[in-house]
Amino acid sequence: MAVYTVRTRDVWVIGHLWMGGLASMHYCLPTGVAATREAIQEWLDTHSGDFQRLIDFSASIEETEIPWAQESSLDTYLDTID
Repeated sequence: MAVYTVRTRDVWVIGHLWMGGLASMHYCLPTGVAATREAIQEWLDTHSGDFQRLIDFSASIEETEIPWAQESSLDTYLDTID
């Protein structure tokens, strides 16, 4: 049986939309972006067009986990995906 390793580059975001309201979004980070909070924030600043302002994000980039900056952000994310 063949074994496959899947490497994901997932980013989960919460923020305020241009049209008002709070929302969440999931992005697949391109391979050219480093797995650091600063690099991901920089990428999100130029690629999260639906958001007026980002509040927080969490990421799972291959073997690197980047947690939410604020403890309450996970609860906010879960509240917005209903």
